[in-house]
Amino acid sequence: MEKNKRFNILLTFSCLFSLALILFGINKGFDWSDEGLYLLLLDPDQENFAGVYFYDLFFKLAFQGFGTKLGIIDSRVLRLLFYFLAAIFCSEFWKNLKQKSTYSWNYAVVFLLALFSGYAFLPPSLSYNSLSVVIACAWLTLISKESGKLLTHLLIGFLLALLVYVKITAAFTLGVITMGLWFWRKEFNWKSSICLILPFLILELLFYTSLNQSAINRIKNSFDIIGARPDYQWLLLIKNNLVGVFWIALIALPTFLLAIMRYANKSWNLALIVCLALIISYVTMVTQEWSHAIMIGTAAFLAWRIGKTDWRQVPLQEKQQLLVLILLPFALHFGSNVYWMRLSIHYWIFWLIGAMLLTSKEEKLIKRVGVSISFLSPVLLLSGIWIMPFSEIPLWNSNTPWEYAPGKHIYLTSEMVEVLENIKAQTIDLKDEEFIAVYRNPGWLVLLDRTSPHSPGFWDKEQLQSIYPDFPAGFKAILYFPYQELPNPLPSSFESKEYKMAQGNLILELRKNPQ
Repeated sequence: MEKNKRFNILLTFSCLFSLALILFGINKGFDWSDEGLYLLLLDPDQENFAGVYFYDLFFKLAFQGFGTKLGIIDSRVLRLLFYFLAAIFCSEFWKNLKQKSTYSWNYAVVFLLALFSGYAFLPPSLSYNSLSVVIACAWLTLISKESGKLLTHLLIGFLLALLVYVKITAAFTLGVITMGLWFWRKEFNWKSSICLILPFLILELLFYTSLNQSAINRIKNSFDIIGARPDYQWLLLIKNNLVGVFWIALIALPTFLLAIMRYANKSWNLALIVCLALIISYVTMVTQEWSHAIMIGTAAFLAWRIGKTDWRQVPLQEKQQLLVLILLPFALHFGSNVYWMRLSIHYWIFWLIGAMLLTSKEEKLIKRVGVSISFLSPVLLLSGIWIMPFSEIPLWNSNTPWEYAPGKHIYLTSEMVEVLENIKAQTIDLKDEEFIAVYRNPGWLVLLDRTSPHSPGFWDKEQLQSIYPDFPAGFKAILYFPYQELPNPLPSSFESKEYKMAQGNLILELRKNPQ
């Protein structure tokens, strides 16, 4: 009884400490690359011609109906609230799977801590990655409910429809898994097929009649433009996923084989697995980020437990759900142009639930899983939010206030504020359509209370040329991050000013007589 009390205290303290790490940093720091894209997608005034993501339509609709417009802190709070909601979904999934009548506080806290670990990589604002995880958690809840109910199938179709707007490639892979489960359970028929398609058609009709925009129109407009971008070639996107599969298989297969060798020395096995996991973690570390080591360790644990489990004693539903949980990180990542190892920590929740599922009959072992997450999650948060945030500048250096919109403030580094003041003074009289930020830097426009012409972000030269073949015609100011050269030489009417910062150099090209 005393051990249970200490375990509950540990989980509660870990949860509160993790929450404090998030909340105390919620008004500090900003990443001018990816986070800028996330914020512009939430701006109802932002155009999104030929975009890859379509969930901005929901925020445009909300603005049309209620006048709702989110700022930086609003976006971060919304992500946090969605994670709480996802933890509830995961608790409902666990309750359905274990056929329990009530929720367990301990399990809910463990799920929340695993979701918080997603802050270890990428900025803290609401993004398509965090949204896809929340939708997948809701999907797990529905897929674990009593089979054959038409309403459940319709709600699953609605979640997949939402995912089309958030990340269309993930919607495709999750749709394939859904149909596979329905085939397995002999639930796939013409009614379930309609349930998959109807919600998407309803949303498309809603957006088209309300905003004169839709996902289908966006896809048609973007097909050629996205095809021209080297980072969105299908072979590269598939390779990004398969590389993750390869490295995970490299730790999982040997661990599984050691687990089924009944007479092998356990101490030597553990030492061998730990050494292999450390080597793979080191080899796959392409940046200073280390969160992928958590996924490699979890994969080894899953493989070990799979090898030790007597599958004749496991109900069919648990077998199905375990397979789904293992596949979800790869299914949700599919279509990303980011290395699987870097992004995978967002999906740790699914493998953690799988680990708990495999140890649920062993109270001591499942508590060890809970203790592990209670230590690992705060460390991941401390690293990802405060010490090594995505902007690469420790968060405690962001202590200078900046008013990025009327009445809305964020704390940034003094260096960043100085650059913003300078750029704002030189571009204050320009219209939004005359000012463009190119190559992975849309966040500067967010901080200057501007929108980006045509697209919420120009990531590379090919994308810029596809939309503006005569670039820089029509622009009076160009904020340029020298990731690539500009597609055409700038005329002599432009003059350059370079800003050297810790995050990288930035160049402002301004017409000498912009008026």
